[in-house]
Amino acid sequence: MKTVETIEVTVVEEIQARLKNLGDHVREDRCLNAGGKFEWIDSVLVK
Repeated sequence: MKTVETIEVTVVEEIQARLKNLGDHVREDRCLNAGGKFEWIDSVLVK
């Protein structure tokens, strides 16, 4: 049976892995821009 601490460590490790993956992609592309233009229209952010 997993303890709360073990579950928390697992969640943190998963988040760290995802952030590392994101960082790797950003370094590879050298950009965070996903493209597109966003505007506020009637209090809604639209692309």
